[in-house]
Amino acid sequence: PGMGMMPGMGMMPGMGMMPGMMPGMPGPYYQQFHRPTPGPTPGAAPPTPTGGTPGPKPLLPIQLARPTNKYILRVPASIWPSTKYPPGIVIGEPSPPSNRAPPTISGTYHSSAILSIGPEDRVFHGNHAQKQTEFIFKKLDLVLASLNGCSADIISMTAHVKNIDEHGQGVLEAYGKYMAPKKKNDRRSICAWTMFGVSGLVPLGCVVQLEVKAMVRRAPSTALILDHRPKAAAKS
Repeated sequence: PGMGMMPGMGMMPGMGMMPGMMPGMPGPYYQQFHRPTPGPTPGAAPPTPTGGTPGPKPLLPIQLARPTNKYILRVPASIWPSTKYPPGIVIGEPSPPSNRAPPTISGTYHSSAILSIGPEDRVFHGNHAQKQTEFIFKKLDLVLASLNGCSADIISMTAHVKNIDEHGQGVLEAYGKYMAPKKKNDRRSICAWTMFGVSGLVPLGCVVQLEVKAMVRRAPSTALILDHRPKAAAKS
């Protein structure tokens, strides 16, 4: 309203409204190149992807946390004859049996005192650091094998060495040999390694004591004994 043609302005000859064009509405050019994208048909199946980045995976149901327990190793006397020095413990979670596997336990193996001793705690290779360390590593391999593990599962090792200036080099040589590739195309195993010097060890004649922490992936439940927590004393 109130708007008119400016003086001298008029309709050019032959000019008019384009077909299908209404005043105030987009013209055919806009309608041709700016058509709205059709939405999904209600009830229709989702389109099949033809390429590109796949969409997000469907959410899995929330799994309840499994209990964490302490287990004692059930090691035969042929592997660990000592009854005074235990082979270690496992802190882990039980996995129920399935159609493919029996019940297993996953967690971490801890041992603070692997020594070069045999039956009746008799010392093997007395005062010989390299041979004692090699003997200790053989015992460690047997323990890890009973947990379905190997040297590649070792997280850290700490060697306590008597008179480290005298025996340290022998321990290092045995360690390097143990962690070296077992086959031609194998990779070298790596773990956190520490060596401390101590003034003495028990039993007498031992010059190396090994502390180990290793991953336990699927240890058989028959190799471990659940260490039950003692019941709290009844209140008076």
